[in-house]
Amino acid sequence: MEEKRLRLERIKNKYHVFYGDELIGEFPVRLIKEIDLKDEKISEGRFLQILRDYFIPYTKERVLRLITYRQRSEKETREYLNRHKFSKAITDAIIEDFKRAGLIDDLSFAESFALSRFQMKPVGKFYIKQELKKKGISSEIIQRILSNYDEGKALKNAYERAKKIYPGNREKKVKFLMRRGFDISMIFEIINE
Repeated sequence: MEEKRLRLERIKNKYHVFYGDELIGEFPVRLIKEIDLKDEKISEGRFLQILRDYFIPYTKERVLRLITYRQRSEKETREYLNRHKFSKAITDAIIEDFKRAGLIDDLSFAESFALSRFQMKPVGKFYIKQELKKKGISSEIIQRILSNYDEGKALKNAYERAKKIYPGNREKKVKFLMRRGFDISMIFEIINE
């Protein structure tokens, strides 16, 4: 089996770990000390064992903590892993594991996102569509979610909030509703009732 150099670059309280020329990821000093890793040549078999026994479980734990706080889309999870310098191979493996387990599911995420917007901060379909696109949700899923979204009821809820925030000020109510992504014709329809 071919041996490659395992290289460690310390950056504050973390190490960037390289195997050969490939950056594997960013890991805390405590983990590197626990494994007792050093800059040295190691076999591919030994490296795969370290990957399986330490690096992948550590990375899964990080992602689990992330999605426990709030459900995430696949794109958000990938961006998180990329920000923390994990290799494409580790990222792909973890994303696939979490998708198989149902912990990363773009449809479920989009439904939850739309429901929370409807209940907590009512917004228009345009706003939801733009937000879901930013989070990497496919057009098919977005259309499916928006087909079940009651924009009229969301507008009524948002208008009730606007009346409390801007009593008697029609112009500010209109701007408030427009910032939330509601169609201008729908806004004037509800304001003129």
